[in-house]
Order: sequence, then C-alpha cells, then structure tokens
Amino acid sequence: MELTINALAVAIQNRTIVKDVSLTVRPGSFVGILGPNGSGKSTLLRTIYRALSPKSGAILLNQEPLQNIKIADAAKQIGVVGQF
Repeated sequence: MELTINALAVAIQNRTIVKDVSLTVRPGSFVGILGPNGSGKSTLLRTIYRALSPKSGAILLNQEPLQNIKIADAAKQIGVVGQF
C-alpha cells in the first residue's frame, strides 16, 4: 500500500490547523508523526481516516484519490491506533 498526501490543508471552524503537508509512505514503511501539542498531528490522522475533510490538497491511496475509495475498502488497508 502506498499513501500519498499532496499539499494538504485542514481547517476546523474556519481555523487552518494543517497547512501544506506533503508526504509519501511507501509499501512496507512505518511512519511516526511527531510534534508539540497543538501542531496538527491528530488532525492530520483524522483527515487520513476520513473523520475530517480536507480544505485543500489530496490524499491518494495506491495512487487513487481516497474519496473515490469505499470507506470499507480503505479501512482494509489503513489502520490507526490512537493514544488518549
């Protein structure tokens, strides 16, 4: 599975939380997202697993726009373990 994020921006209540994030995760890779509190880590993850919608930019799963993939099919390839 390849996950590509291109120039992603995410806003909540008209406040931009994530701005211009790009990333490619290649098959077999493990990625950690690090940053201080309030830097947008959880917002980025919520957008990848579709709990939030991007303001702009694109998320591709195996080079196909994520919004074109059925949620159940995407869930077979993407998993998130949140820490509270």
